[in-house]
Amino acid sequence: MGPLFFERRMTQADLQQALIALAIAAAGCVFVVVMAATDPNTMPGVSKAEIALHSSWMLGVAWLVFAAIVYGSWFTVVRVYTAGIVRTTLLGTTSLHDRDVERMSYSAVDKYTQNGIYRYTTYSLMLKPFAVARGKPISFTLTCDLPGDRRMEVLRDRIAARIAANMIETLQVAGEVEWIKGITIKSAGVESRQVGVTRFISWPVLGVQSDSVWMYLFDINHSVALMRLNTVSLNFFPGWQVVAEKIRQQQPAQPGPPPTGGDKFSLN
Repeated sequence: MGPLFFERRMTQADLQQALIALAIAAAGCVFVVVMAATDPNTMPGVSKAEIALHSSWMLGVAWLVFAAIVYGSWFTVVRVYTAGIVRTTLLGTTSLHDRDVERMSYSAVDKYTQNGIYRYTTYSLMLKPFAVARGKPISFTLTCDLPGDRRMEVLRDRIAARIAANMIETLQVAGEVEWIKGITIKSAGVESRQVGVTRFISWPVLGVQSDSVWMYLFDINHSVALMRLNTVSLNFFPGWQVVAEKIRQQQPAQPGPPPTGGDKFSLN
């Protein structure tokens, strides 16, 4: 699978999330005890001793779940190589080569304090191999508290590019290829058959708007979006690479080197 690109283990943010789950469970137990002690109608027919016993049992279960999460996360390692991924847990090791991935899903959610200070980003990635490929699906969620760390985006774009190449090949042979469920990329544009309505936008008039969750496709001659895609849908990012290239091909050639940079949905 080539040289190691990066490795991720349990971080402080992972521990914080587990502690938050434990705190919520503990608060729930305390709430039940307080309500039962102050309002006899909360749990009629149940003695305070029984309530305290059940609450203690619930809190003990919460501690066990917390310990299991921390213990399991501590031994979970995701190793990303230049041509594949290996995920190791207490249950064993799963590996998947980039070339064997047929579908992917990716999301990134930033967490901020109430004062707007960046804390960390939670990434989720799911990879599904071809049915005939050797390997099992890989999915994992990890956090990164280093601002500007773009390694997960690099990984996303790397795998998406390989899937996009397969999608382009299918498009050239069959004249169409599925983007996400209900939306198809065709030689002449994008077709949607969502909620029982068929819509089509040709490449010369295809416009795009997006936020962190949704992408909207519309005819540039009209202001109303005709299609909506969830960015966490399977193969959204590979399909977007195909569509972005089709849109670029409609734009007049610009002198000088091709533009670089931009955000994950940028055409620049």
